[in-house]
Amino acid sequence: MTGVQTCALPIFPVNSATTVVGTDPIVWTFSEAINPATVNANNFVIVDSVDGTTPTGSYVLSANNTIITFTPAVALTTATKYFLTANTNITDVNGNHLAVNSSTSFTVA
Repeated sequence: MTGVQTCALPIFPVNSATTVVGTDPIVWTFSEAINPATVNANNFVIVDSVDGTTPTGSYVLSANNTIITFTPAVALTTATKYFLTANTNITDVNGNHLAVNSSTSFTVA
């Protein structure tokens, strides 16, 4: 779909979830195939609300390039809220940017 802006679809965990396990993956789904070069920690931002740190881990792109899965290297901190943002630096394979930042948050149980 050349010329159509890519949009982020549902994110797991869902917005404001409060029973997330610290080892659960974070999953973003997109309406278009994502350019693999834009899949990185600068464009998929995860922030600990307590100390502002960003957890390390791995980002994996699905075979059809529409699903990004982040798996933390170590369990996320319990009783802590995390903010997630997929930003407009993300592009699809045609070079179209994400239409708007896609943000959500969740709390690790």
